[in-house]
Amino acid sequence: MIDNADSSWELRSPRATLQCGPWKAIVDLSTPERGVHGIVGPKGDSIEGELLGLDLAHCSANEGSSQNAWRLADLFIRGDEMVGVFEDAGPASLRLTASWRVISQAANTEQAFAVELLLSLATDELGVRAGLPVESRLTGWSTVHRLGMEGTPRPALNRGEPEAELLPDDGPLAVLVEGDQGQPALAQMVHPAASCRLLLSPTEDDQGLGLRYGLFDWTFEKGVTLRARLRGILLPNGADTAVADAWYEDLLVQPPTLSI
Repeated sequence: MIDNADSSWELRSPRATLQCGPWKAIVDLSTPERGVHGIVGPKGDSIEGELLGLDLAHCSANEGSSQNAWRLADLFIRGDEMVGVFEDAGPASLRLTASWRVISQAANTEQAFAVELLLSLATDELGVRAGLPVESRLTGWSTVHRLGMEGTPRPALNRGEPEAELLPDDGPLAVLVEGDQGQPALAQMVHPAASCRLLLSPTEDDQGLGLRYGLFDWTFEKGVTLRARLRGILLPNGADTAVADAWYEDLLVQPPTLSI
């Protein structure tokens, strides 16, 4: 993996716009649950999807509380990444640092739009139980395939079926969503060092799909930092399992996320 030098951010806090080759997108940290959105593809077409949003309202330590319990403490651009620091005003005293950046493989001939999200979660208290949902959404889909499996990839969910929960004991929490109605395919993955589960939830009309990672869900304390690395990758040329698997293999060889 190499950093994508052909990417640039323009920050007007709390909103940043991203230009990466032929792709454009927005990250607005006043609505962190939307993640990377407003995506425009290589042909100038709007992509009906959102990548790697932070659902702070359902962070386990604040279950049922308003997202207003969190405040954006800092926001800055560092090279090819945008970093936001969120602080929790509740008794758990949580501090979340999130970094979104666009990445590229050395042989990215697919013109893929690949976003990586690095997370670190810390607290100043003792015995805090906290989890963090991270969610992507895509409109126009047909089948979800599981990546990183031996043998022929098997569908994890087909359109028309009820929601499905994937657990790490069953295999990697990495999937490839076949696009429909002209939508690109979406590969989404998390490094297996992060403790989590993945919920695949079709919308009521079955046109859209939510991919929701439940991260951490641990009891931890001051001096301990929980970390995770996730990727969301839009493939404009369709659902190529070999290409998606290559992105996942690349994720596995990345060094530990010790700081962001």
